[in-house]
Amino acid sequence: GAGKINNIVMENIDYRGGGKALSYALGESDEFAVRNLTFKNVKIDGVKMTGNFKPNIEFQSFVYNVKYE
Repeated sequence: GAGKINNIVMENIDYRGGGKALSYALGESDEFAVRNLTFKNVKIDGVKMTGNFKPNIEFQSFVYNVKYE
């Protein structure tokens, strides 16, 4: 069943491998949303993720407050 996802931090990740499949973040509804997702010092092939650079991640419905640090 659906649940709430809140206050997730992905920190100090440097992914340099192959096979970059598309990842999704999506909530079930406004009540069961993904909230407060932070990417802190996350790099893909040595390039830090930003609001403009987020390769292979698609944010769909009911995802709120995504931050890049």
